[in-house]
Amino acid sequence: MVMLKLSNNGAPVSGTFSGLIFDEKGLAEWTNAADDSELIVEDLPSDYKLEAYVINKDSSGSFDYTLKLDDTDEAFWQSDSTTNAFELTKTEQTITIDSTANSKDVTIIETTTGTYANTERAFPITLTLKDKDNNYVSGTYTYELGDGTIESVTFTEGVGSISLSNGQSATLKALPYNSTLTVTPDEATYYTQTVQLGSDTAETSKTTTINSDGITFNVNYARQDVTDSGILDNTNPISKWMFILAGALAVLAIIFAVWQKRKKNLTE
Repeated sequence: MVMLKLSNNGAPVSGTFSGLIFDEKGLAEWTNAADDSELIVEDLPSDYKLEAYVINKDSSGSFDYTLKLDDTDEAFWQSDSTTNAFELTKTEQTITIDSTANSKDVTIIETTTGTYANTERAFPITLTLKDKDNNYVSGTYTYELGDGTIESVTFTEGVGSISLSNGQSATLKALPYNSTLTVTPDEATYYTQTVQLGSDTAETSKTTTINSDGITFNVNYARQDVTDSGILDNTNPISKWMFILAGALAVLAIIFAVWQKRKKNLTE
């Protein structure tokens, strides 16, 4: 619904103009306003002031509204406007209302810490998305990595997953306004995984409502302390080969010892 207010030198103006009934406070309602609809107000004095603004009944903020004057591209009122008035310059005005779905971006940053951590390893992070009515969201959303690469994540019954390595960030694009996003780092052997939202305490999972700019989740995988063996995280390919080589050498040593013993027995 669009509320209109008519005044002259600050005093409210009542009366009927183009079927709109302005009450003693100078207020009139455009009750059937819909996306891309127009309202033509005629026979208005050119020195009067007409104010217009959208009243969003559900107050969810799920849509951004724009009011335009005389089919121009320039808006005289938007959802975040600090003013909603314009001066009438002629006796007939056309007001157009547009609505667009509101959305916000959310950023996730991953860090890997610890002396023996594998900083090249990409850790999976589970994302759970619900709409403002607490229903699971299904669909595909894009996200931008820190280097500008565009990827996508598909939510099935509210659940999706991305993988990030040390220092990488992913900015999820155009998530529904007032939806909730839960970020849960997957468990990894030898690592303690936590996620922090702003200055909140780091926990194993964090949930927030998407209704503001600058939302950032900081995910951390901390390598647990181990005795310095010279072998890094066994998910590292080099570490795996080192384990294999060590095992092979151990087997060869056993075979050599058995052969030496048999040789000694034969010569006695």
